[in-house]
Amino acid sequence: MTGVDDSPSSRDRDKTATIARRRGGYPNRMYLEVADEPNRRFVCEGTWTVGTSHAAKFQLNDPYISGIHLKCARIPGGVWIEDADSKNGTRLNGIEIQSGLVTPGMCITMGRKRLWLSHPASVSRGASTAREHAAAAPNWSSRLVGTSPVFRESIHRIPAFASLPHPVLILGETGTGKEVVARELHDAGSR
Repeated sequence: MTGVDDSPSSRDRDKTATIARRRGGYPNRMYLEVADEPNRRFVCEGTWTVGTSHAAKFQLNDPYISGIHLKCARIPGGVWIEDADSKNGTRLNGIEIQSGLVTPGMCITMGRKRLWLSHPASVSRGASTAREHAAAAPNWSSRLVGTSPVFRESIHRIPAFASLPHPVLILGETGTGKEVVARELHDAGSR
């Protein structure tokens, strides 16, 4: 037998080297946090899948989520996600996507679940956690995501406009989410 060192001291050195690499190798650890499930988060490392199937590395319990709903990969600066031909689609910050880059603070919506990408450094600087985002969001909305006071105030006015018996005109520049607001008005109203 040549070239194989299976002595106890060799195995211990390999374990020590692995632990040392991990301690220094993940300084930018990121987590996917489930908004409505306190203390539930997934460490974003390598590649993984999200869904309801036992084959999914990150399993969620929601009948509106496919067995394998998302394919994910940790890349520098964030997480690259791809919808795995799910039945109900995937939204990133309220916009339906097929694939895209998720950076800390962004929201992924699948079925009735909202996942927030968080970073320990951003939390230590005072950024909100997934629970705080979920608490600040209206409980009837899963598509509108924003943190500015003006935006939050606008979101909270939607039910008042939705209850009116008159048509509502939504104005805004291209790409501001007029269609998403229209869908929220429709969902919040009785008509």
